[in-house]
Amino acid sequence: MKTTEEIICSIDEVTEEQAEKVRNGEATARVSTKKSRWGYYVARRKYVTRHIGRDGEGNRAVWDETEYKVEALNLNSRKWQALTNELARVFDPEESRKREERARERREKAKATTDGIEVGDIFSSCWGYEQTNVEFYEVVKKSGQYVTVREIARNYEETGYMSGTVTPRRGEYVTGWSHIKDNERGKRCKVNAYGMIRIDDVISAWKWDGKPEHTSSYA
Repeated sequence: MKTTEEIICSIDEVTEEQAEKVRNGEATARVSTKKSRWGYYVARRKYVTRHIGRDGEGNRAVWDETEYKVEALNLNSRKWQALTNELARVFDPEESRKREERARERREKAKATTDGIEVGDIFSSCWGYEQTNVEFYEVVKKSGQYVTVREIARNYEETGYMSGTVTPRRGEYVTGWSHIKDNERGKRCKVNAYGMIRIDDVISAWKWDGKPEHTSSYA
């Protein structure tokens, strides 16, 4: 029976030769990391996917596809998981490069999105269950990928039974109850790659397109 070498060390001490053995299934690694006091058990795992279909002659056929992945067992939660970024840099450099490239693309997209936002722009939110609530927020400050917004008042025009459209009243900041805890100071929000900001745990807002927003109420 073939025995597998076990490597025990810190993540900084793993050599390229040892990492290659783990990638090839010739070794496993029990490593400690800077971000986990418990550490991880790293090994190549086998996955078999079974497909059912038809062969070239139209007959029912079954075939398997085998895939190998280097994954980590979290020694605290005792659950297998994808490699953390710290582990991927050592045990799966190709995956690490892909992650860094995706992160770079997200940063560039977020920057391009933020570059299109100026002080005075309006964000709108739309949320609710059995009714449609709409609020507007004005950008009062911008710094890098962050904007500070304040909730503003709305104009309401009835269009039907318990429904209508609303438009923002730029510069008229809400002084009573607001979804922003301190609306006088505003809330600092990060603009993500899709141009969205989070007002709270429930409400998200996007840059207003300039068109009246539909709203409805529930008796």
